[in-house]
Amino acid sequence: MAFFFTRYVKTPTAITIFPGDYPISNPPLSAAKRGYNVVQYTAMPSGGHFAALEKPEELVSEIRAGLRSLGK
Repeated sequence: MAFFFTRYVKTPTAITIFPGDYPISNPPLSAAKRGYNVVQYTAMPSGGHFAALEKPEELVSEIRAGLRSLGK
């Protein structure tokens, strides 16, 4: 699957990938870096499209880690 970006997004971006989510929203790190300023990228071992219901603690932990990475 090819990921196409029309322009580079300079805003620092944290990405968390849940394996059960839609494939289009799970770009590999190399593809994400072509379009975004990725400051954190995490591939979770489990969870899906409804991560907030399935893995709430893990999701909150990743959101906090992403916010912390913006403060660097």
